[in-house]
Parts: sequence; C-alpha cells; structure tokens
Amino acid sequence: FRPVESDDDQPLELVSVLTFASWDRFKKWLDRFALKEGFDHKIRTSKKEQGILRRVAYECTKSGSHNPQITSDPIKRHNAFSSRVLCSWKLNVTCPKKNGVVKINSFNNHHNHSLTPIIHEIAPRFRKLTPKMLEDIE
Repeated sequence: FRPVESDDDQPLELVSVLTFASWDRFKKWLDRFALKEGFDHKIRTSKKEQGILRRVAYECTKSGSHNPQITSDPIKRHNAFSSRVLCSWKLNVTCPKKNGVVKINSFNNHHNHSLTPIIHEIAPRFRKLTPKMLEDIE
C-alpha cells in the first residue's frame, strides 16, 4: 500500500484501507469527512513512543454520558443540558514504526443521533475567519 501525497486525493468515505503520508494530512482529511457527514470528533486516547505519535482513538463529541455534579445546596443547582448521548462512532488510527504511514485500522461509523448539516457553524473546530472578515478587521 502506498500513502497518498494529498489528502484531497482520498475519497471522503470511511474505509479501513485508507493511508496517509502524515498525521497532518490525516487530520485534514478527518476534518473534511466530519464536515461532510455533519458531526464533530475528539481524541479519546493517544499514544506516543519516543515523542512520535503512534496511535490515536477518536470518538464523536456526543459519546459518553453526562455525570452531573449534584449538590445539596438548592441555590447552587441549575438545569443543565448535555449533548452526550452515548454515541458509538469511533475511529482507530496508527502509524507503525516500520513504514511511518498513518493508517485507519478500525472504526464504527454509526451515530445514534441525527447529524448536523450546519456543523461548520456550530463546532468551534470548524469556525474560521474568512479572508473577507480578516480584511474588515484590518
């Protein structure tokens, strides 16, 4: 298998045969994939060996469940809302020592919640100042 030179060459489909020449290219691809699908992701775990990133497990930002901090003081209580809904989407990626190629190992591409077509407006990861906005600031 040969790593691609450009993340634009990769289809925006989650398949286990995808490889990337670097972590940066993989991260760009993952952001584009999440934007297309309509969800946000976060790193659940990562492992480095001798300062080199070797393994990362990603999950949907809606994974897990909310654990409220309950207090007996009614003045300190408030109605809280959590977006966590035990979503099972996950993605495991590695970069083995032998070839240094970033590879998708396994994934669960199922969400138990509706996806958000306007995720680019909601998730901080995707909000960017446009060139026109930067021009107006100057």
